[in-house]
Amino acid sequence: MRMKNTDYVICMTSRGGRTWRYLKDKRGWKQKVPEGQVHRMTPEQVLNHLLPAVAQIKPVSVKVVYRVPNPMPRAKWLKRLEESGQAKASL
Repeated sequence: MRMKNTDYVICMTSRGGRTWRYLKDKRGWKQKVPEGQVHRMTPEQVLNHLLPAVAQIKPVSVKVVYRVPNPMPRAKWLKRLEESGQAKASL
């Protein structure tokens, strides 16, 4: 099994239950904040956010979750849906 950074999500949860997610895609790292906003980040910024939590300086928990990659890209999925005769309105 080939492991890639894009296959995992790093979740950092505070005592109050707020969760920040860090994930990597083709364009680089991004952070999803509890309010729903997405911020692009450099690898150094990701480490600056995670290292204090891992060193237990901040009272948060860190969990790494395996993200199952999408076996079929959305464009290919939509094309198959159209070919099968199902309407786009059902999306």
